[in-house]
Amino acid sequence: MAGGNIQPGTSAPEQMPPTYGQQMPPMYQQPYAQQSAPMDIAGMLRKTFLIIIVGIGALFLFIGRLLGVFATDSNGRNIAIVMSTLGGFAIAVPAVMWALGSKRTTDMQNLGLLIVAALMFVAMVY
Repeated sequence: MAGGNIQPGTSAPEQMPPTYGQQMPPMYQQPYAQQSAPMDIAGMLRKTFLIIIVGIGALFLFIGRLLGVFATDSNGRNIAIVMSTLGGFAIAVPAVMWALGSKRTTDMQNLGLLIVAALMFVAMVY
């Protein structure tokens, strides 16, 4: 066995344990390696959070529509279209999230939220 090659069927040479005075290198531990619990969608759907998002969306929709009425050039109208579309999405998406993700709402409340979302999507088109 020249050159320290290991032949098939033989085991690798045993490692010598550290002698007195030699220290083993510390094991690297990742501080954030723990498994986290899956995110609960109902926990994110706080009523105040969704109302604030819907309010901002309604403000964008209102300002976008006003800007579209009073805009005289194409750039102003394009900005108005973008603002009203963003406002409609900011109203419709939380309504759908609230309707589909909340366990505390009744079926009629879910239907109402889905109707609001559908009306916002229709309002964005026209």
